[in-house]
Amino acid sequence: MINQSEPRQISEIEIKYVNNITQQLQGIFPSMANTSSTFALSEYKKQLTKAFTEIKKPITPDQIKQTLAYLRVNGGKFQPSVPEFIKLCQRKNKSNAPEHAWFDTKQLPKYSQSDIKSFAQKEMEDIRKRRFKAPLEEHEVFNK
Repeated sequence: MINQSEPRQISEIEIKYVNNITQQLQGIFPSMANTSSTFALSEYKKQLTKAFTEIKKPITPDQIKQTLAYLRVNGGKFQPSVPEFIKLCQRKNKSNAPEHAWFDTKQLPKYSQSDIKSFAQKEMEDIRKRRFKAPLEEHEVFNK
């Protein structure tokens, strides 16, 4: 959420946090350090700092530590963009890598046990028809 009021001033502590965050991200994602130009890195820091001042609910140092710990263990192939990093900090359940955040089990369709059983039975029938050309019960191997 964007803070509609004028962005606040950035403190020295926040600048140190942003420098520390980007330094740790470079260690976690070596491609960031190897492929980022000085300009790209300073722009990333600038945008991250702006994001911290523009969000409505401030992110706590503990949330940042938890996000960095999560990224160290679960990472992903690429460093998170500024919006991805902010969302990871704000997220309560950090179960997916940033590039897989879209695959949230809450968005999957809900099927009952009977639905799943019905799908499985239909699939097995189709497999049997293709493989045995007859219902499984009529096949001699299964009638012994």
